[in-house]
Amino acid sequence: MNDITVLICEGCDIALSVDVAALVRTAKEQTGVTQVQAVPCLCNDQGQACIRECTAVEGKSLVLAACSSRFVPLAVGADANAVERVALREFAAWSHEPNQEETQAIAQDYLRMGLVRAAKSDLPVPELLEVARRILIVGAGPTYCRPAHLTGTWKIPGSRRC
Repeated sequence: MNDITVLICEGCDIALSVDVAALVRTAKEQTGVTQVQAVPCLCNDQGQACIRECTAVEGKSLVLAACSSRFVPLAVGADANAVERVALREFAAWSHEPNQEETQAIAQDYLRMGLVRAAKSDLPVPELLEVARRILIVGAGPTYCRPAHLTGTWKIPGSRRC
């Protein structure tokens, strides 16, 4: 996918630990990124509305640079869009010293990795399998009789009815 929107959360001490403006510049430099926006908080109603607005257009990839998906499962309409999460809070803001060059480099690297994952991924296409109407029941006694009775498959020559 080449049409990537990036939302960067500033909440949960992310903006206090890394330079969000530098993250916005890093995202804009990447191929395929069409929109980058820093949002004060993706968890609140305003942030959720921003996510819904970005996922309203089909065929776009959405990169959410915020917290881990384990902590806050954001309500994204991922049916028609690929959504990639980058856990800046856990991997940079909370695990490294704030406002250090190394912390900023780590945050930018994780953002770049998330952008590459979004660029190289496609929505899964369901594979429709052919359904066979026949089953094989192996066993004797109750193991055979119950499924055979339920499915009506005891028409095997030489077998007795249960």
